[in-house]
Amino acid sequence: MIITSVRHRSRRHRGKALARHLLNEQDNRLVLVAELGNTAAPDLAGVMQDMVLYRAASPSICFLHHITINPACDCSNEVLLRCAAYVRAELDPDLTRPYAVVIHEKPRSGAGRGGRHAHLVLGHVDSRGKALDDGWSGIRTERIARQLEYALGEKPTLGRHHCSVIKYLRRAQPEIAEWMVSAFGEAPPKPHSAMSSRSRARARKLDVSLPKARDELRTIFRQASDPVAFRLALSAAGFNVVPGAKKNVFVVNDANGRMLGSLDRLLKLRRHEAAAIMEVSYEPAKPEAVRFGPAHRGSRPEALRPEQRQRRTIAATAPSVGIARPKGDRPGAGSAGSDHQPIRGNRSPAGGDVSHRPEYRPQARPNWRGFERSRALMRLQHCAPDLYYRFLLLQQFLSVPTRVPPDEPEPSPDYRTHTDIWGVAILPKPR
Repeated sequence: MIITSVRHRSRRHRGKALARHLLNEQDNRLVLVAELGNTAAPDLAGVMQDMVLYRAASPSICFLHHITINPACDCSNEVLLRCAAYVRAELDPDLTRPYAVVIHEKPRSGAGRGGRHAHLVLGHVDSRGKALDDGWSGIRTERIARQLEYALGEKPTLGRHHCSVIKYLRRAQPEIAEWMVSAFGEAPPKPHSAMSSRSRARARKLDVSLPKARDELRTIFRQASDPVAFRLALSAAGFNVVPGAKKNVFVVNDANGRMLGSLDRLLKLRRHEAAAIMEVSYEPAKPEAVRFGPAHRGSRPEALRPEQRQRRTIAATAPSVGIARPKGDRPGAGSAGSDHQPIRGNRSPAGGDVSHRPEYRPQARPNWRGFERSRALMRLQHCAPDLYYRFLLLQQFLSVPTRVPPDEPEPSPDYRTHTDIWGVAILPKPR
């Protein structure tokens, strides 16, 4: 059994792509919305809308978790619902968050593999605004999968968090830990998936059946007697193996030139084993890194303003007339000769006014404070119009001058209204 968990953030589409995937009847022989809970919505779209509303009332950025439950054998709908309830009780101990369970059935390429699986959509925030604790979700879902495999009588599956799961199960359920150690050992090498979600999406766009191609490659590999026969059988079947971008990685392409994946992942081998089959150790040439610095005997490019370049040109071409200064009197030559006079926009380092020269063009500096204030107000008006109009009313109220009666003395400076760099009034400190 394999259980995956993916967090979904509340973006503009608000889970519409996930709803289309769950209700897709073209790729599935069976689509059944089996259970809806902790919500008054009648359908899946309404449940996901409730999850979006709950997230909007909290500071959380996630609004749901999409969990897939994929058993290795065929299971009934009741068994899948019990598995989904077990997963939900682990992630949501309070059992207060809205959820939905959708059951799919699709044909599998391998014999004996379960084609019926379940999708659990679990809200991240409950009605009180409390977010779900999803820390270490990868290890937790893998541990749940091993527990469900043991309960259903399936064979154990080697996961990437094998050692962490065993460490937990030795304290909670030692019989399951010993069952896993007897199958794989204490610290086996981490497995590699034959197909990732990106490779499946790419194959779907190219209209390529990755499971069918994977099974065909494994059949050719089992029937081949030696590496030479395996390579000849690959060529006869229309597959082409070319070196990849990484060391000892070979990519398999079909007859039409469409990439299927790496040879080691499709055959579930180690990289050095796949390189031994191809009888070549391939290592791509590393591109030369372009860096600037003293370590590469090169100077960094200068980043100067136009007026700074002009000053250097004037200082280099100006004739030295008059009494020569001492060595320590030049700018930057020590504390005795340090130049404390600030450099102004219309003076050159050699002295004299250069504003009359045609090549001197001082640059005007924009008013960044006003620009940032305007941009902040525009964002506030777009995101929170009510708060923006309240800010305008407050600013208008504070801009009214305070009239002091003639018989009362002028208030002390502590009670005067001051403004910050954005023009917003600063209220006096309470006494």
